[in-house]
Amino acid sequence: MINSSRIDNIYKQSGRTCVLSSYAIVSHYFTRRLIQDIFSDYCKHFNLIEKSSLSDRYDKHFHDYITINNMRGYECINSLHLNSDLKTFAQGRDQFSIISYKDITENIDIIEPVLISDETLINISYYTGHGYHSVTVYCDAKDQFFKLRDTERVKLGISTNSLTEMIGLLTKSKGSFVADCNLYTRINILNG
Repeated sequence: MINSSRIDNIYKQSGRTCVLSSYAIVSHYFTRRLIQDIFSDYCKHFNLIEKSSLSDRYDKHFHDYITINNMRGYECINSLHLNSDLKTFAQGRDQFSIISYKDITENIDIIEPVLISDETLINISYYTGHGYHSVTVYCDAKDQFFKLRDTERVKLGISTNSLTEMIGLLTKSKGSFVADCNLYTRINILNG
């Protein structure tokens, strides 16, 4: 379960930056790194030096990059998390692990208990009927409700009794469906 007081509830994404924004919410929770630092390291990793804002540079590059490389958005973020030498990604690697699932609905019986028992957050990609969007979901240790953090909105948002119910809310619009997800769990290092 998650201490919801550690979830950033101020950051609001600009443009189509939900994939890295959702990752940044997770990384900030575990590492306390600023969300802007994660965007900065993304831009440094790909040598994006034009004078536009960090989010504009990411937005322009990211969607072209995943299309050219025929990859899903989370695959790009996972590669950075696992391979980039830049500080925010390296620190993230030291603090939390990633498990990817191509279909959350087929794995909900595995995922939900982990969200309840471990210090774990999940980013879920879903089709809204107009395009894909990424959000962060977690189980709050305080009240044991599943909560949504959507970086398109400033406040934390929806609470449900189960992950299944949360997915139902995300996909209630005609033509909506959930896609892949990333499960992020704190790495517990035992002192020997």
